[in-house]
Parts: sequence; structure tokens; C-alpha cells
Amino acid sequence: MNRPIIFLDWDGVLRFGENDWTTDAMVQLNLLCLETGAAIVLTTSCRYEQSLKKLVATMRKNGLDKAIAVLGETRDLDTYRAAAKRKDLIFQVGFERWSKGKEIEAWLEAQPEVERFVVIDDHPEFCTPYEERTVVPVGPLSSQDRWLALELLENQREQQKHKMTI
Repeated sequence: MNRPIIFLDWDGVLRFGENDWTTDAMVQLNLLCLETGAAIVLTTSCRYEQSLKKLVATMRKNGLDKAIAVLGETRDLDTYRAAAKRKDLIFQVGFERWSKGKEIEAWLEAQPEVERFVVIDDHPEFCTPYEERTVVPVGPLSSQDRWLALELLENQREQQKHKMTI
């Protein structure tokens, strides 16, 4: 898979409150994906309460371009998933026990052909060990955040090219 991947959290990035989607943030996500050919993998905690199909439908309803692929979601690797609302437990068990970074790592191990990716999340403490590939919006995803993600992906492309010439 040559296309880059965007590991996407949407609460605090695209959506604020239960149904308060930010149009400008969706525009920035669409531009990022269309400019780079990136596909999306969801890391949002909403995936614990809704099916992937529902999540994708919600994103499309709120402005995600139909040309953008949503490949799936990262797997839940935590042992305390049995609770009815796991999302509520995240803050009870502490950030160090819940790591989207581990879930991203497992997804990448299952897709070894993926070399370029960024993480977009408003909680970088969840994304260890991928902090250097994480864009942390302060508020809705902005054009500045999009440019940072583009730069991260372009730097990874240049590193790939360099490796191929050695």
C-alpha cells in the first residue's frame, strides 16, 4: 500500500460536543486526504460505541468527501474492554494504560507495506511512541494543522526515496 494513512481521532479535532461538527475542519481533512491520496483509519474512542459502518456514515453526512477511503479502525488491545461503556473507563484507568499508540503499532504490523502515516489527535499523551508523527490541533483541525501533516508526510516520502537510493 503506497498511499499514506491518517490515524484519526475526531472528538476535539472535527467534532466538539455530541453533534457539533466543524465544517472548516472537515474541509481541511478533505483537502489533506485529496492532496496526498491518504486513506483514513479511525482511532476515535467513538468506535467502542458504534460500528465502523455507522462511523463512516456519520463522517460522510458531516462532509467527508466520498472519494476518500476509510480503511477501518485500530483494534482495541486493552484488557478492560468488558465494561458497557469502555470510553468512560479510559480516564479511570489512566492514560499510561490506554495507548492508541499500541493500537496503531498493531495495525501497522498487520499492514507492513504502509510506510507513511500521520496521527491526528488532540491528546498526544495517547499516541506514544508516535509523537513525532502526531499533529495536535488546538481546537478544530486548521489549515496550519493540515500543512504540518503535509510536511510530515512529505518528509517521510523523502526519507523513503533516500533509502531507495542507498
